[in-house]
Amino acid sequence: MTKKKIKRYSEAFKRQVVGEYESGCNVNELQKKYGITGAMTISNWIKKYAKQAIHYYNTDRPHLSLNMAVPGDIYYGVDHDISPVLIPESDLCIP
Repeated sequence: MTKKKIKRYSEAFKRQVVGEYESGCNVNELQKKYGITGAMTISNWIKKYAKQAIHYYNTDRPHLSLNMAVPGDIYYGVDHDISPVLIPESDLCIP
């Protein structure tokens, strides 16, 4: 029985692929171009390295752990008042 070889990619290569994705290439094209066989490999890189994702998480997406503020406001200062938003218990996903 032969073992499947695990490919390792450098961070620079991952960022290059994500940059091409952000320039308009789709994931299937990139998989074929670079011979990347993992179904979620490039998608995971996009989540980790994409400028849009980083910007979204830091400036647009409120975080419950930060009282519904965005990290950019907490860590870089705020030019407006942040009032905590209370979420009704019925809207929380608590098992």
